[in-house]
Order: sequence, then structure tokens, then C-alpha cells
Amino acid sequence: MKKTLVVIFIFFGIFFSNSQETLYGITTSTFYTYVENKKTSDIEISGVAEVPFGLGVFVERTFNNNTGIKTSINYYSVTDKFRSAGNEFRTKQNSLTITPLFKFDTAGEYNKGFYLIGGPRISLILNSKNLDGDKLKDFYTTTHFGAQIGLGIKFLKHFSFETIGDYGLSNIIKDANTKGQPISIYGNLSINLESILNK
Repeated sequence: MKKTLVVIFIFFGIFFSNSQETLYGITTSTFYTYVENKKTSDIEISGVAEVPFGLGVFVERTFNNNTGIKTSINYYSVTDKFRSAGNEFRTKQNSLTITPLFKFDTAGEYNKGFYLIGGPRISLILNSKNLDGDKLKDFYTTTHFGAQIGLGIKFLKHFSFETIGDYGLSNIIKDANTKGQPISIYGNLSINLESILNK
């Protein structure tokens, strides 16, 4: 938990300092994830995240009329369904996802219309359990990483929506015989509180 707080404070410290313009607000997010074993072994494992929904905040720092960085921190509570060696089992995990993403506005004026967005994703597993409530200490890795790229649109002055693809760069499963790297599609809705409060 201490590492999580340190990462959060570092990111927010960076984005509130020396910015041309700082935007902030809240985000809601959902995604579809498929995990497969990418390591040759006798163990077959695949999984799908079921009905995940996230809630979080974002801070956005602009550099000029076209570019900026948008950092979001989202909390997720997700049920995962896995199939291994013909058997199905389910887990529930709570996590924080941190995404400092580079943003390029195609309209020539920042925060207007369509934009491209992409960058790294850091996921921190806070806790995980099976459906009986037993803690899973040796199933998920506590930290894993991914790369994201997508397209967004600003609409109705205070809102933006993004569709983002995510490719897992590290193993999310601790088992040495597996290499579970997720492929995900995110849908993110952001509400710009800065534009609402300062209009």
C-alpha cells in the first residue's frame, strides 16, 4: 500500500507543477479482457474479466495547442473467470490502474474534437480472493504493466469518451508454468470538473 501511495503522489506532483494548463476531473471505465497462456507447458490457462467497472480521477497537463499528458488513476473490482486443464474457477480482485498517456489533438486546438492517446499502463493488485472469500496470495502478481493506444473525442464541452486497446507486457500470474498476458479493450468516460467549476 505504501508503494501505491508513493506512485500516486509522484504522478500528481508532476502534473500539477509547471503546467501551461491543468485540467482535472473524474472518470468511469469499463473493459473487456482476455488472458491466455503464452508459455509452452502442460498447463493450459485462459481467462476473461467479467463485467469490470472502474471509478477514478484524472489530471491533464497541456504542453501546447496540440499535445498534453492525461494521467488517470482508476479503482477496479473485477471478477475473473479462468479455465485451466478443463476446470473452471473464478476469482475476485481489487486493483488500481495508473495510466500516464500522451495526448495529441487532431483539431489543432487542444481539448477540441478528436484526439489520439497512448502510453504505459501500471496495474497494482490490492487484494484478491476466490468466491468463497479465501485470500489468493500466490495467484496474481502484485504489479503488472501494459501499453495502451486509442482514440478519444471531446463532446458537450465537459465530457470526453475514449476507446483504448491495451496489450499486457508482463505476466499477471505467479505460476512459473504460465505466462498470462492480457489483451484488453477499454471504454473510458471523463468529466472535466475544471471546466465546470471555472466556467
